[in-house]
Amino acid sequence: ESRANTSGVACDATRAAASNSAPAADHSTSDTSADDSARRREARRGARVAEAIDELATGKRIAPHVDRVLPLDRWREAFDAMANGDIIGKLVLEP
Repeated sequence: ESRANTSGVACDATRAAASNSAPAADHSTSDTSADDSARRREARRGARVAEAIDELATGKRIAPHVDRVLPLDRWREAFDAMANGDIIGKLVLEP
């Protein structure tokens, strides 16, 4: 009977401590708005980078590096080369 009584006391003390503790703060709204803001900033930055690359490519100041050109029927070889990290630049498949 003393064990049951001790167990009951511990449970009562735990419940009392839980009811006296401050509720957890809900930061979900502020976290979400901060995440959205970061995503918008990153999207704007990405758009500026894309525009800059487009200008350089249009002006023929940069060009993509073509690692290899393969016929379409060798697509599996192309896929394996990409999966193995053997490609540096672009891999072009021609029909």
